[in-house]
Amino acid sequence: MAEVAAITVQAQVGMGGLAYLQHAMSEGLGRAVSIAEAERVWDDIHSPEGPEVVVDGEEHLDILARTYDRATAIVYDRSWSRVIYTRKRLVASDVPVSLVPGDGYDERGLAGAIAIAVPLDRQTLLWLEQPGDHGPKTDYDRLPSALLANVHNHSAVLSAEADATAPTGATVSVVLTRVWLCRSTSHISVAAKSLHLNRGVETQPNSSSCGGSCCAG
Repeated sequence: MAEVAAITVQAQVGMGGLAYLQHAMSEGLGRAVSIAEAERVWDDIHSPEGPEVVVDGEEHLDILARTYDRATAIVYDRSWSRVIYTRKRLVASDVPVSLVPGDGYDERGLAGAIAIAVPLDRQTLLWLEQPGDHGPKTDYDRLPSALLANVHNHSAVLSAEADATAPTGATVSVVLTRVWLCRSTSHISVAAKSLHLNRGVETQPNSSSCGGSCCAG
């Protein structure tokens, strides 16, 4: 979160220019600020290390509260599917939610990511896709594939390497908890690989086994 705040400060100061920075410093400090003093701050903000911004816990919680409802709607309105593997193993870490980006500049973040991947255990993957032109699909069991497992594992590693306290990850984790409670009609039985959702679970033909070369189940 501090890194995001630092980038935001750099963008705001850069767009405003040195004269605006001098004016903002004068207003904030309640005294006249010389151009030389403003230049020192400018150089610090635009240095390779960037400005050091400290974000406290209350500000983090405030961001979560303001984005909660919107993020919940984005997650709920995706197409939910479950993939059960018998041979492949899924990467799991302390960062349970992975955003799978697309190739486009608008296919990033919670709203734009092509999928949200959540391993319920090492063999069960919750896969949330974009809803499509005709709205979200009815919840269903997806055929296991090596491609899907590899995409999740790659995204999970990247997510684990990132700062676990980043606002996006924290928001998605909290939102998924709320959405899961809204959609679920009973508790998850991990041992039985049981998933009951409000809209019902459809099973694709032969979802328990796949004889094709792409099957990773």
